Amino acid sequence: MQFFRKNPCKKFFTYSTRTLDIKGLSANMSSETLSEFNLGIGQISIKPEYIEATNKLQELDLLQYTICNNIHQLDDKDPEKATLLKKLIETQIEMLKIAQNPEKNNTVEFNNSSCISSVNAKTKIEALIEQGDIKAVLAFLRLNLQDSKNIVLLIAQFKDIDDLVKTGVITKLSPEYREYVGRLRLFINDLQSSDFKI
Repeated sequence: MQFFRKNPCKKFFTYSTRTLDIKGLSANMSSETLSEFNLGIGQISIKPEYIEATNKLQELDLLQYTICNNIHQLDDKDPEKATLLKKLIETQIEMLKIAQNPEKNNTVEFNNSSCISSVNAKTKIEALIEQGDIKAVLAFLRLNLQDSKNIVLLIAQFKDIDDLVKTGVITKLSPEYREYVGRLRLFINDLQSSDFKI
């Protein structure tokens, strides 16, 4: 593991303003890859009527952030690193596709499920929980589980808890927040490998 290096992972989509940081997202992409997009160099705003595009961008942004953190934790010689790097680029390109044509997002196919393939998913998810990045955990689970009904419920519950934290009613050390994280951990511990879309 490479703990001494600065973590380069960033989120590029701001849900509240529906804006995607094109410059930051495309920083590590080749000019050849970017030539197929006509997005400009600053940021792009998604119109409010494109709710599905906004939701997909948020999920993909959390997924690319999760993948990036997983890559950052691996040793440079780990063979899984190349696979995850490929998935990271694919996810970021998918974000650009949706940003370029948000009205067509329902026809865009994206399948990031294989990012779990040989990575111990539960270990990586637990690491994200330890980092306090519950949103990234939920986005990762939502995109990678066969049955996401329980995930939708967990997301709704987290939104309520997160709102209380943001307004200062509770903290991340409060019993309510810790109880939610405990329920999330139990859910993850009960998952079987067959639950994942591999």
